[in-house]
Amino acid sequence: MIKELNDKFINNYKAKPLHRFRELLQYVKIYQKLTK
Repeated sequence: MIKELNDKFINNYKAKPLHRFRELLQYVKIYQKLTK
């Protein structure tokens, strides 16, 4: 699960770094929930 999210996020982030900043924040929230 986490690896799939990682791969998807990295691909999206490489495509449009500035436009993905808000998604980065969402991703961090999701990641924190998964790792608690």
